[in-house]
Amino acid sequence: MISQPGNQGAQFGAQVQNVPVSADYVIGPGDEIRVTVWGSVEGNWNVTVDRDGNISLPKIGILGITGLKFQEFKEVLQNEFSKYYTDFQMNVSMGALKSIRIYVVGNARNPGAFLVSSLSTVINGLISAGGPSKSGSMRNIQLKRNGETVANIDLYDFLIRGNKARDVKLMPEDVIFIPPIGSLVGIAGNVERPAIYEMKGRIRLSEAIKLAGGVTADAYLHRVQVERVHQRKSKVLLDLDLQKVRGNDDILLQDGDIIKVFPITSL
Repeated sequence: MISQPGNQGAQFGAQVQNVPVSADYVIGPGDEIRVTVWGSVEGNWNVTVDRDGNISLPKIGILGITGLKFQEFKEVLQNEFSKYYTDFQMNVSMGALKSIRIYVVGNARNPGAFLVSSLSTVINGLISAGGPSKSGSMRNIQLKRNGETVANIDLYDFLIRGNKARDVKLMPEDVIFIPPIGSLVGIAGNVERPAIYEMKGRIRLSEAIKLAGGVTADAYLHRVQVERVHQRKSKVLLDLDLQKVRGNDDILLQDGDIIKVFPITSL
């Protein structure tokens, strides 16, 4: 762990590859479609959606499909073939997928415009830009679409808790904005993940300990120390008994606080 959990090289995972296409995938120019028909009629076609959003198939002719979801397109194609043939079966799948252009701006390691897979999410977009820089927030990443913020992503949910539920699929011309880093607290000593953590709002001492994975088995709970800068003039030390920290005794942390958890020492 360094300044923030998971920020070493911003390695969030591999780029999107061989991800199944969901029923709500929106088809657009550049997508490759594979159609196989058998029964009273047999055929196998690979077609690519042109820049006008059309495909061309024998007998069916030119069909405008841009903007259709994958499930809707399969239903449309079934209906079109049914006008000319009976007693047939059809399989429709996606081949190579289109790329979309997105922007990663603000406090990114490598801000700029990027071409990514049309199946990419915010996390995949962050990979392209190397993730947040040292001065970038990991807890308030904003997805902007048509000038409006449509989602706020907290990377701690993913990096610490393994929760990807709030990750959002990207659309063409989306902007991922990484604001400056927020307030920080340091946690050192006998905790599972000693590091410097970005706070999301005000948090209490017990919450910070949980954020660091809790204390280790050899942590001395009767003396936990909080080092704090007082009015930008001096430093003060607060000694607390972690086993008695609850209610109002569970102090609110301030920007720049350093928490030290000491080990049990032999008598």
